[in-house]
Amino acid sequence: MAEVYEMNEVKDPNMNDSVSDEGDNHSQSSGAPSSQSGSENDSTTGSIDTFNEKSPTQKGEMSPMRKLIVGTGQVLRLPGVFAAIEKNTCDSGSVSNSESQYYHSGRSHQSLVDDDYYFSDGSGQSYFNAKIRMDSQSDLSFKDAASDISYDDEGQPVYAASEAGGEQPFDGSLGLGAVSSFGDQEQQMRPRRNSKNEIDFLTDEKRMMTYGRCIAIYLAKRYAWYNPQLKQEKENDSNGETDAMLQSSNIDTVENGKEKNQKPKPSIEKAWAYFEHTTLPRRSYTPVHEREENPEGMKKSFLERNFNWNKTLERANPGEDSYETKLYSVWTTPLNQMGDFGLGVGLYFATLVASAILMILAGLMNVPNMMYFQSDDYSKGQEGVSWFLKGSAVCNVHEFVPCIDCDEALFADKRRIVTVPDENNETQQTFAIMNDCDGATWRVGMVNFGTTLLFLVGFIIMRWYLSSMEVRFDEDEQTAQDYSIVVRNPPDSATDPETWRSFFMENFAGTHVTCCTVAVDNDDLVHALVKRRELLKAIKTSLPEEDDFSIENLEKLSEEIVSKRNALQRLMAKLFPGLPAKVQTLVDLNAEIVELSSKSYPASSVFVTFENEKAQRWVLETMNIAEVDAVRQNRGAVKEPRFLFEGEHVLFVQEPTEPSTIRWQDLHVTFFEQITKFLTTGFVFGLLTATYFIIRALHNVNTTFSAFAISISNSIFPTLAKMLSKFEKHANEERREVWLYIKIAIFRCINAVVFILLITPYTSTTLGGSSDLLAGVYNVFFAEIVTASVLQILDIGGNLSRHFFAPRQKTQEDMDLKMIGTEVFLSERYTNMTKLIFLAVWYCPLFPAVLFWCALALGINFFVDRFSLMRTWKPSPKLGRSMSGLQRDFTFPIMVIVMAYWAVRSWSNFKYDHLCESSNTANFDANFVLPNVTDFNINEEMLFELKSETMMYKYCANNEDMTNEQERLTFTYQLFTWSLTGLVGFIIFCIVVYHARKFYVPNYSPCGEAQDEKFSNVKSRVGYIPQAKSDNFAYPFLICPLVNLEESDLIAWEDPNKEYHEYDLTEDAKQLIRESGKEVDSRLATFSKCLWFPPPEEEESKEN
Repeated sequence: MAEVYEMNEVKDPNMNDSVSDEGDNHSQSSGAPSSQSGSENDSTTGSIDTFNEKSPTQKGEMSPMRKLIVGTGQVLRLPGVFAAIEKNTCDSGSVSNSESQYYHSGRSHQSLVDDDYYFSDGSGQSYFNAKIRMDSQSDLSFKDAASDISYDDEGQPVYAASEAGGEQPFDGSLGLGAVSSFGDQEQQMRPRRNSKNEIDFLTDEKRMMTYGRCIAIYLAKRYAWYNPQLKQEKENDSNGETDAMLQSSNIDTVENGKEKNQKPKPSIEKAWAYFEHTTLPRRSYTPVHEREENPEGMKKSFLERNFNWNKTLERANPGEDSYETKLYSVWTTPLNQMGDFGLGVGLYFATLVASAILMILAGLMNVPNMMYFQSDDYSKGQEGVSWFLKGSAVCNVHEFVPCIDCDEALFADKRRIVTVPDENNETQQTFAIMNDCDGATWRVGMVNFGTTLLFLVGFIIMRWYLSSMEVRFDEDEQTAQDYSIVVRNPPDSATDPETWRSFFMENFAGTHVTCCTVAVDNDDLVHALVKRRELLKAIKTSLPEEDDFSIENLEKLSEEIVSKRNALQRLMAKLFPGLPAKVQTLVDLNAEIVELSSKSYPASSVFVTFENEKAQRWVLETMNIAEVDAVRQNRGAVKEPRFLFEGEHVLFVQEPTEPSTIRWQDLHVTFFEQITKFLTTGFVFGLLTATYFIIRALHNVNTTFSAFAISISNSIFPTLAKMLSKFEKHANEERREVWLYIKIAIFRCINAVVFILLITPYTSTTLGGSSDLLAGVYNVFFAEIVTASVLQILDIGGNLSRHFFAPRQKTQEDMDLKMIGTEVFLSERYTNMTKLIFLAVWYCPLFPAVLFWCALALGINFFVDRFSLMRTWKPSPKLGRSMSGLQRDFTFPIMVIVMAYWAVRSWSNFKYDHLCESSNTANFDANFVLPNVTDFNINEEMLFELKSETMMYKYCANNEDMTNEQERLTFTYQLFTWSLTGLVGFIIFCIVVYHARKFYVPNYSPCGEAQDEKFSNVKSRVGYIPQAKSDNFAYPFLICPLVNLEESDLIAWEDPNKEYHEYDLTEDAKQLIRESGKEVDSRLATFSKCLWFPPPEEEESKEN
């Protein structure tokens, strides 16, 4: 580890011979190495500051914004500072070969900043004792430990080659992290851990960073067009200020005789560290030099070395700084470890893989049909058909036939009908184009029938596979959910966590409650407190130079603004509220919060976390009762009277969802709020109607436009669905995601599948033109495979936010907010997969290759979504199995029915031309010259000889003129479809009944085997800590008193720039109560409560 040194001031020997420390709460300097040359020089200087060695783990509390790191042979340039760098070489703890040189910047300076400076060479082999003194003498010669210093044409010092690097100009304007003389050694010279033994994320190795971070740091240090702060820092440097050297420092300066606190500058390096360590998911890892050697004979295989095969990865909490972490690998993270991102995410990727494999198998089964459609028997080899449509039911063999009752009004595709006179212009005859391809053969139909059976069996196997993966994911990743229970119906007055802890520990002997949270129904108060913080931030942003944000001062400023407004400004203020309106809203909010804080709220839920998983399962199995018994308070349903809370209350106990999914502001949902979910879902159909007319208009222009419109609308609608969901209240994110899945699935499936069918003429079904049906289906897959994937990888919005808007923010918090990542919902990804599968099973009878296209799209989604999950997406809650269960229990069975139904319709509608043979003949002879129609492969004019015995055709419905083979195929498929519908319908009915019976029957069943690992030993453990999120802040607010939570390591995040108490909204309420002249009543249950109870020391010693 690099050595770290502390600066202590040594007073002028002429004034006082004693040595005193002037740091921030640190005074130890004894034991620091010294040198003879250093002591000799002390007597020749004025006020001298010495740098003494100090262990990084013993530094105490020091300002992280005031550290200057200098490498071997480097010189720190401060305006007017006379610096002496004394280089010493350590050998087994001894000091030898001491030599010292002096440097001066050529400027005068009155005083040094009174703070801590740390010097390190990063090698662990040498150290510096450095002295800095003030001097106002004229310029002196510059020398470093190895060579002279020269000046460039602009008068800047240039350092000759030395131990630290080659000849480089010293540019102090770029801040500490960007000083050019530090070169590429900067990160190596900075200590990895700070005084609290926390990892400094700014010292990450480049090979561990994303390309985006490396590029951003490079550009931010060199170009003002990327990092506007450089321009200001260069101006400061030219004015002789030292702020440019102190990156993100907070320095007290003197202005007009008064001390003024300068606000810290935001750091783009810290923002990118936030992005990689807080936004992006990371896992724990052991550095190479700390790994144990493998025993003899335990060599790793190629897959184990390069693809983490059979390796268990452990996800770290956001901002984890107590142990080393690294980003998950997009390529080598095994599928069985995707559960680290949540059970729902792991099941999503497992479903993608299983569905892609099923599509490939189905595609291989349909190869005979593809070969038939491309053969001469069907369509003369499909000559002239686009490559991507070869092997489909596209028919390019057409001919004109006379039609006795055909009219243009009957045909949506006007190209198919023409009325021409005979050669003598004596009579006119209507001709229609007939498709001369027979696709509804028994063999082709049976291949498709087998495909339907394959999907039926495949979905059943997939259900079993996903259930087994669910168990594997659950056992592999230990989370708070595995150790916790939730009481859904606590008594209103039971708001003391100690009472609940005693209840469970007394009734379940030998168990230990590690954490207990009692949530109260104070939604209105929490919403008001969050809104107040957001409003205060908006006010502070509008007053960047103001330091006093008291109500009195804000009202004074508001009065000044109002008094200076003219008539136009007063009118504009009504349309666009300014500071006075915000201040008035703040005053009203403060009064509302004081009033709401004077109430006591009922308990809504109780979360209890045990020390081991077996205790959790014991409680769930013992207290397992039907929900109806809990509602009716049926005491007879309880196994023993001692399990009645306070001797009378029947508790309804369940396993909770993950802590990150709990919506603490919406735990209490009323009946009207339940109805809102159905109303917003019904609104989706109104949006579908509007979308249909837009797509139809674009389709009339070009089918490619309509295909991209479908893809774009599928991408946009999830955003609209999320807006609709804001009008709903959900107790947890899992329920919210399920309702989003229903909305988005309905929209996307109808939009991508049904709309294509509706906007395309029936007679264009088997045509291969760019505006026809099958080409439109291909365009949808192409847009999904290429357009959507490329846009997702490019992440234009996210990159713009990180690389353009972030460097232009004025505060570190705002800069971090731009690094929050692209928000995504798991329901959106599930519905995208559902849409692709639905589209494939719908059109596979006529377009078998669509199965391969679907497999390709699913495979691309697998890797693109992994990339986004690990590199660009905003962290999402760890969802459970709800969406996967909904898909395998309902969506997949319905897809099989839809597939069978559409297959019947596909085979019965052949030949897709609306023409049937009539019983009439022409009854006259005539010759007609028919035009060429290139869209139907009729490339030149033809002479049609109509004779009296020529069979005439008539307009008919879709399936009035089927062949015998076609009728047999259709009847067989219809019989199968009816049977399948009945079977699947019965299964779905049973599933619905099963879920409904949970209300009347105890239904707890454990998932997998209980693990022996204790909760306190789980690295990434988090607790059920009540929190409230805001889009205006990078971290959530805490809505329960902290008590001992700061020491528990149960909060899933940590702001390196602020303490937890700064996010505590309960303190806001207490402060407002005191300011109103009232006293805080601790007896009131105003806020939720959470207490941490660490396991006994004896138990911890046994574990160790």
